[in-house]
Amino acid sequence: MKAVKVSELAFADDLVLMASTKNNLQQNVNLWEKELEKRNMIISVNKTKTMIISRETQNHTIKLATEALEQVTFFKYLGEPTGMMGK
Repeated sequence: MKAVKVSELAFADDLVLMASTKNNLQQNVNLWEKELEKRNMIISVNKTKTMIISRETQNHTIKLATEALEQVTFFKYLGEPTGMMGK
């Protein structure tokens, strides 16, 4: 069976973007921002967070327009907790 790469999880107005590199994540954010703007929709900088899933602590800067998004070590998606260790 061939592996499938998933880069988005979407449910109603909740969205998770995933990427294997910082640059790919930034490209995904830019693409979503552009496509949503075409539909008169915006991504809330205050509600949008980034997280690296890794065994080692890492930092990155992902921007939405000109504002850096907050990097977190834990979040909930659809009520399910996820941490930077993937648990």
